[in-house]
Amino acid sequence: MFTKRNDLIEKKIDLTNLRTKFDYEIKYLREYLTFTSDLTEKKSEQLADVLYEFTESDPDNEAIIQSLFEREKYSLLSYYHHSAIVLIYSVLETILADICDTICDEMHSKLSHNSLSGGNLISKSKEYLQITTSLEFTLIEGEWARIGQFQVLRNIIVHQHSSFVGSIKEIVNQKAKIKNNFPSIKINDEHNRFYIIQDTLVNEFLTLVDQLISKVVNHVESMLFLIEKPKIAIPDDDIPF
Repeated sequence: MFTKRNDLIEKKIDLTNLRTKFDYEIKYLREYLTFTSDLTEKKSEQLADVLYEFTESDPDNEAIIQSLFEREKYSLLSYYHHSAIVLIYSVLETILADICDTICDEMHSKLSHNSLSGGNLISKSKEYLQITTSLEFTLIEGEWARIGQFQVLRNIIVHQHSSFVGSIKEIVNQKAKIKNNFPSIKINDEHNRFYIIQDTLVNEFLTLVDQLISKVVNHVESMLFLIEKPKIAIPDDDIPF
């Protein structure tokens, strides 16, 4: 790719199909979030009714019962919200990789984002876009910084089962980072776990991903790429038939 190339032509890359695919992904995710939000609200109401019945029948242990039901409620709400964070992150990984693959195919390049060393898939995709499309980091730095914080959150959900692990110092640092970046998250210090119990964070993450991808797609489609003219195959007249 760094050698002299002849017969270059200019070409635009059309990402209409990917844009449509992504728009549908966002649409389905928003519908999923609305659906799960309705489910969790109904379940919370059911738990509140059951809690009332238990405390009425055993008022002496109201504090213990309250604690148990509160933990069950947090676990239920966080189950949907944590899985949504992981799902949105996967969509971001997939669509960025698809954009990079499309550029690679359209440019007939041997360099793919998977060829790059180090970093995770999203970081490789960003680096590939910077190399191949002159993507200026300033274009996406606002969304990128916040998405990086959500990436840390997602990693703790996936790799640590939403728990703070390690030495005392490491646990303290992990808690501080989560508290600073996501004040709405409920932290259980007794069990060193956290719970996302509100839709706000999930909706924020989805909006960030939507904005980032829109900027990247618009940038790629605005660029003019140089590629070699496709070679025309000359038929072999010596074929014996």
